[in-house]
Amino acid sequence: MRLDDFGERLLAVGDDEALVRLRTVHRMIADSPTVRAREQQAITDATTALAARLAAEPAETDKVTAYVAANALMGVHRALVDLVRRRVLADEAPEQLADDVRAQGTRAFALRGEGLADYGVRPRTGNGR
Repeated sequence: MRLDDFGERLLAVGDDEALVRLRTVHRMIADSPTVRAREQQAITDATTALAARLAAEPAETDKVTAYVAANALMGVHRALVDLVRRRVLADEAPEQLADDVRAQGTRAFALRGEGLADYGVRPRTGNGR
C-alpha cells in the first residue's frame, strides 16, 4: 500500500460505520492495560522478526545495525499508530486526520531514509542489477 492511500484506507473516509469501529477498537486498546501490553509485545515481536530478515540480506550481516534499522522502521509505524489513536479518541474529523497521517508519515519516512539511505543497499554488479 502506498503512503498516499494510508489515511483513506485506514479511516475509511466517508464510511461512518468504519469510523465507529475504528474508534471502538482504539478505545478498547487505550482502556485496557492488558491489551496495550499485548500490542507492545506484538510490536516487539515484529521488530525482532524484521531485524532477523534484514540481517539475512546479502548486503548486510551486522545484526546490531539490522536491529537499529528495524527499530527505525517500526518507530515510524508506532508513531503513526499513536497519532491515529490520539486523534481518533479525540473525535477529530477523519478527513483532516487522513491528511495529517499522510504528511507526518511522509516526513517520518524521509527522515528515516536520510539517516539510513545506504543501509542494506546491495552493491551494483556489472550487469546493472
